[in-house]
Amino acid sequence: MKNTCSMMLAALVFVASGSAFAIEEPSNGGTVARVLSYTTYGNGDVAVALSNITGKICEGYWLNKADPGFQANLAMLVAAYHTKNSVQLYGETTLKWAGTGAYFCKLTLIDYRP
Repeated sequence: MKNTCSMMLAALVFVASGSAFAIEEPSNGGTVARVLSYTTYGNGDVAVALSNITGKICEGYWLNKADPGFQANLAMLVAAYHTKNSVQLYGETTLKWAGTGAYFCKLTLIDYRP
């Protein structure tokens, strides 16, 4: 019984530790300065840079064509770029994009501010 409890506790710690290190960082907001769309890199990755780098870690954000919500997110980013409306982007700091030397975080949320 004691061995089973120890194994269950170890499994719980392992599962909880995965989410404990996942940190979502918000930008302070700004206009979309660049939208880079790759045809083959990452099977269709899109990278986004704001007019000002405001995060502690994230210098930009990226999303992949296979992501749920990709089309809606891309449409929001392109609309924000053309209208120069402010957006606040949130990124997963533990998922760095390999497509640049800068630290681009995996995009998790777009807060569109018309």
